[in-house]
Amino acid sequence: DASLTVEGGSLTATGTGVGSGINFQFGSGGSGSGTPSLNVSDSTIVKASGDTGGITSNSSPVTPSGTGIVFNNGTGTVYGNVTLQENLTIESGQTLDIPSGASLTIDSGATLTNEGTVTTTGNGTLTNNGTINNSGTLTGTISGNAPPSITKLSLDGGTVGTAYTTTLAASGTGTITWSNSGDLPAGLTLDENTGVISGTPTADGTFNFTVKATNTGGSDSK
Repeated sequence: DASLTVEGGSLTATGTGVGSGINFQFGSGGSGSGTPSLNVSDSTIVKASGDTGGITSNSSPVTPSGTGIVFNNGTGTVYGNVTLQENLTIESGQTLDIPSGASLTIDSGATLTNEGTVTTTGNGTLTNNGTINNSGTLTGTISGNAPPSITKLSLDGGTVGTAYTTTLAASGTGTITWSNSGDLPAGLTLDENTGVISGTPTADGTFNFTVKATNTGGSDSK
């Protein structure tokens, strides 16, 4: 039997070629006999990815246990009651699930950046005492310092030479400020305090830009 124990901090295993990631190999061939285990404690973060995929074994399946966050080739799961004490990014295409019986608390001074998908299922809980910057999909109830959530997801079209105005909207507590990156239509501006996009368009076309709503709990970008 083989076991890997990670106590606190973080472990990243990646690479190219056969056996990249975390690979429990029993015997010298393609099959073997043994029980592999991955044990985490003290809010450990383990990220395993590679050509052959995340955490693998040529014997029985590997089931992580303990207290920490384990990413198996882009699929992350929270085990136990975890306090995030260092910054963590959920990259585009990655997921993080907080299942029933588990909790994730973002400590003061720590930032969770979500560019993929973060989901709480069942009675899993997410508490934010630090910062959540979200540009992906975030579902479930957030306790503590709730970041804003942009609720206006579409904008009406405008007409060249005709005055235009629309107001962005977001849920969240406290003061929300707005910013944008990319190209607003020529002639239009965004008011950072009110979320109003207004002006008179001077050119036609399709314009792609990102708006961000920010409060003390973090931000949401769409």
